[in-house]
Amino acid sequence: MQPNVHLTDAKILMIPDFVVFDMLADRDIYHEYKGVETAVWRIKRRLWKCYGPAPLKCWAGYGKTLSVYETIDPATRRITKG
Repeated sequence: MQPNVHLTDAKILMIPDFVVFDMLADRDIYHEYKGVETAVWRIKRRLWKCYGPAPLKCWAGYGKTLSVYETIDPATRRITKG
């Protein structure tokens, strides 16, 4: 089931693909798979950086290869590539 996450007080809805509880870090980690980046995604990406409830790992891939291309961490307000 995809989680509903409301960003900002305006209740902007983002629906990541899924959420996993990381027992070692004792927190949720959201995951998003992107095929094509759209203008709406770029806006929500910046909003997640400031208002997201937990880290968001963004995945992309070609063929059978998937990899994390960036991690957005609202606690540090950083976007880490790779």
